[in-house]
Amino acid sequence: MLGDDISTGRLPDLSGGGYEQTAARPDDRQEGQEGGVPTRDTRGTPHPGPSQMRGGVSRDATQSDVSDVPHNREIRAQKPVSRPRRSDPPEGGGGEELTPVPTSQNGEWPHTNPSLNRAHCRNLERRCKKETKAAIRATSLNIRGYRSAGDGRNGSKWFHINQLIRDNRIGILAVQETHLTEERRDELEKLFSKRMKTFISKDPENPTGKAGVAIVLNRKISNVSGAKITEILPGRALLIQTNWHRAETISVLAVYAPNLTRPGENANFWKTLREYFTTHPRLKVDVLTGDLNMVEDMLDRLPAHNDPQDAVEELHELRNLLDLVDGWRTTFPTTKAYSFLQDATASQSRIDRIYVSPVVLQQAREWKIAPSDVPGADHKLVSVTVAHQEAPWVGKGRWSIPHHILKDKMFRIRVKQEGKQATIAADLVQWNRKKCYI
Repeated sequence: MLGDDISTGRLPDLSGGGYEQTAARPDDRQEGQEGGVPTRDTRGTPHPGPSQMRGGVSRDATQSDVSDVPHNREIRAQKPVSRPRRSDPPEGGGGEELTPVPTSQNGEWPHTNPSLNRAHCRNLERRCKKETKAAIRATSLNIRGYRSAGDGRNGSKWFHINQLIRDNRIGILAVQETHLTEERRDELEKLFSKRMKTFISKDPENPTGKAGVAIVLNRKISNVSGAKITEILPGRALLIQTNWHRAETISVLAVYAPNLTRPGENANFWKTLREYFTTHPRLKVDVLTGDLNMVEDMLDRLPAHNDPQDAVEELHELRNLLDLVDGWRTTFPTTKAYSFLQDATASQSRIDRIYVSPVVLQQAREWKIAPSDVPGADHKLVSVTVAHQEAPWVGKGRWSIPHHILKDKMFRIRVKQEGKQATIAADLVQWNRKKCYI
């Protein structure tokens, strides 16, 4: 369904049980249960739940006080802590055709988590500083299916995608024509659990043979905790909001537009997206990327020709609404480069593009269109590196002698000889200066 929420990341409990903890996390219990599920201490003996303890305070919340005073056998009841305010409800009513901004699986507003207090927020900010980089690389690739010819039953293109993410240090990868299902996604999560976190949107009619988009986060260099996923159009448009740097978020929209062979479908696709974001003005897009299957300028086609006017106009309307610009064309106004080669007609086009907001454009660099080396993929990889506004400026650095020259035997002998001669010459200069004062 349009706008359904398929999955959300869950913010981790970062309190650690120290002095910064101000409130115990509520227990997950069924309606009518008072104490929740009994827990066990370090000695393996069960003890009652939080509600059965003295003063209504959990054992975890008072553990620090007991450790500081080992001879005190009584635990003083802590003062009750006021609960955080409930967040405002999302926009929209039940009569809208398009669904409102989705909530998480536990029914909370996606941008806030009432269970987090101030200590949790501070720990989350420190975690973002530790695990994220000031610059992130956003890329897009159409892989044309789950497997390529000759891969066999157990083969998959995702082994090459994992290597691509590792070698190029990609932070966010938008993938089109994935043909992924939940079962295939779970297999990928098991195989590449240390590096990749994958969010998918499958085609409702033919998930293993048509369309499908996915967004992959690199666990090594990006923070996957707290990621919010919104499925706008199943198998065609997927939006992610994830932590970037210093507790700030970046919003990336991955799209796979219909082909121009069927009149009107491409234009209706952009029109539907525009209507959705018009209905949900709170959703902001920093990066829009994917396979658009159309171009706005005849310079992006070889041989050059214009695309249908209705599709171009609808895309312009969406860009104006989201305030996005074609970053590659803005950086290279007259350069001809193409991301897709049609084998049957030998025609080329730049249908894979990355649109960014003006704020992101000022911090963007390294716009590239390069081969992906993924077997069976007929599109090139488009990428850009986006730096944080507070990232420090790093220059070219100082020159240094290469390591292989330092290990050369003849070079080391010559350096020692030159060093001894320079030392003798320096001693003679100092001796001559001393003789002047004698």
